[in-house]
Amino acid sequence: MNENNDNISRLEIVPVRKAFPKEAQHFTTWLESHIDALADRLGLNLTVVQKEKHVGDFRLDLLCEDDEGKPVVVENQLEKTDHDHLGQLLTYLVNLEASTAIWVTTEPRPEHQKVIDWLNESTGADLSFFLVKVEASRIGNSPYAPLFTVVARPDDQSKEIGENKKEWAERHHRRLDFWKSLIERSKNQNQTVFHHHAWTLSLYFNRLRQSGPPFFVLHIHEMRHG
Repeated sequence: MNENNDNISRLEIVPVRKAFPKEAQHFTTWLESHIDALADRLGLNLTVVQKEKHVGDFRLDLLCEDDEGKPVVVENQLEKTDHDHLGQLLTYLVNLEASTAIWVTTEPRPEHQKVIDWLNESTGADLSFFLVKVEASRIGNSPYAPLFTVVARPDDQSKEIGENKKEWAERHHRRLDFWKSLIERSKNQNQTVFHHHAWTLSLYFNRLRQSGPPFFVLHIHEMRHG
């Protein structure tokens, strides 16, 4: 029993900056050569295309491609997440027409995790967002090794929610266009009474008791708040 226990060591978590003192020089360079270590945790096949890719006045840490040849952006931040890096992540995604955005950080804030979750729910199946926590680990005197934990990622449920939201928004815009068109026609025919500065719209379906085809009468009421 003791012999078996002697073959098992303890994994030690150490500060990331101890393993990678400088983000660009050490961590991004290491990740460029070991992208599979991150890709395996995400369930993706990634190939590095370029390190420090220029996007206008900005520089993306790693530009990759997935197994379909689609661009994937990887933004590293060896500190607590902030709005600047969130904005950069979206800037790179849009300008490089990427399909996947990966944000690697040592300390993901809950607020930013919610943003990534929201992006996965609010976008279609053709876009994916990942938030990944990175730690440095070692066993005994072994070399340091990054330990990746996926904090936020797309899944079938979130993408289904996103597709439902997209479908709902499209239906909403179609309904809005219909009412706008109906109101314009009603204005021309003097069949609708309008109050300027209206706050709420109530629709009443009334069939007039007179000759001729039925039609709708729209009443717009003004709601005053005291």
